[in-house]
Parts: sequence; structure tokens; C-alpha cells
Amino acid sequence: MPENYTDIEKALLDYLDGTTSEDDLLSLQEWLKQSGNQKELNNIHDIYLASSILKSDSIYDPENAWAAFRKVNLKKTGKNKNSIIKLYGWSIKVAAVLLIVIAGTFFIYKQLRIKTSVPETTFSEFNVPRGSRSHIFLPDGTSVWLNAESSLKFSQSFGKNQRDIILSGEAFFDVVRNEKIPFVVKAKNTIVKVLGTSFNIKAYPDENFVETTVVRGKVQVSSPEIKNDSLQQVTLTANQKVKITGDISVVENTTD
Repeated sequence: MPENYTDIEKALLDYLDGTTSEDDLLSLQEWLKQSGNQKELNNIHDIYLASSILKSDSIYDPENAWAAFRKVNLKKTGKNKNSIIKLYGWSIKVAAVLLIVIAGTFFIYKQLRIKTSVPETTFSEFNVPRGSRSHIFLPDGTSVWLNAESSLKFSQSFGKNQRDIILSGEAFFDVVRNEKIPFVVKAKNTIVKVLGTSFNIKAYPDENFVETTVVRGKVQVSSPEIKNDSLQQVTLTANQKVKITGDISVVENTTD
């Protein structure tokens, strides 16, 4: 016969799980008979509510447990209806509490899983074969002339909260101005950041340099691989270019 609350809880869990022995079941019923009547109507609602929350995530099946509970209970205790009612009510209380706790645990887990999961990013990519050139327009209206053997890639969220692109090869950009969302080009080990301007970037994979030339406006060029802090980031204006080779950057004027 159950001696304390822990024993009662274990006995009820075994009962709902369908693993209770006949002797334990009779002992549990006898104990519940002596414990007095319990009010369980409000808890019936809770058990159904918790069951619906757990339906998609929990390994516990409340409907099967409920069916097993009714089937075993009616079979074992048909001669003692008062005992059935008391066991039924007390089981609902414990099961309701357990289901609510489990539901809360899975709800928290589900929220954390949603927050920590990284959504997949879909990219659009343009590739130009050897001997060709391509003129494309980005979603923000920026014009790009993509040179031969070059590729350009950007995410589908381009223009919404960022304007980042990845360049391999050579391209000329005529950027639509947007002070709230800078235009950023990532080419090999170089990052070019602008608001609105015209410039050219040359960054072929088989060449050991990245060259940025400004035609109009102002751009910011940076490379974390440059050892000299004063040269890690440079600002170019019209008719200036920077050539980054390894950890060295050289700024030149394109006109005398």
C-alpha cells in the first residue's frame, strides 16, 4: 500500500502507463478510499488543455493513457464504485499536474529551439562566362556591369535591412543612394562600403590583389588582413583607387 506522496505519485504514474500490478492497484484503491473525497472537476479541464498542448511535441500520449485508465479501472474495480470515483478523481489531479509541468517544459524547449535555430538563407546568383559581359539591376535599383568570368551573389532579403553582396571577378557599380542601408561589397579579403556612388572592383580568384576604383562619390575600403592599423581601412573619393595585395594597401590617383 502507498505510504507517502512519492509512493502515491509513482503508483499513479505506473497506473496511467499501464504497468501497475494487480496487487499494487488494489492497495492504491484501498488507500485512496481512506483518504476522503476529492474535488476534481476543474482538473479535468486542465488535463484536456495540457493534452492539446503536448499533442505535437511530447512523447506522452494523453488519449492512450486516458483510455487505458478507464479500461483498467473499470475492469479491476467494478464491484466498488465509490473507490472507482476516488481513484479516478485523484488520478486526474496528479495526471493534470504532471501534464501541465511537461507541457510547460516542452513549450520552453520549443521557444528556445525557435530562437536559437538559424533560418536558411536563399541567395540569388549571377554568373558571366568567358568572353561575355552582363548588365543587371539589383532589387534596390543599383546597376551592375559584371565582367567576364565573374559572379555576383546576394540574399533574397537584399534591400530590406541590408544591401550586402559577394563578388568574385570584376564589376562596375552605380549604387542607388540610401543613407539608412549602406551598400556593402565583399570581395575576397576586402570589404567595400558605400552609401551611393559609382565604383569598380576587380577581385578575380586567380589574382593576388583586390583593386577598387572610385568614379563618383566616396567609398570605404577595409581589409582585416592588413597588419598596419592605419591602412586596414581607407576612404576613397572620386578618381582614387586602392590596390590591396596580401597585407599591403596602396592608394593612388587615377588622374594626374
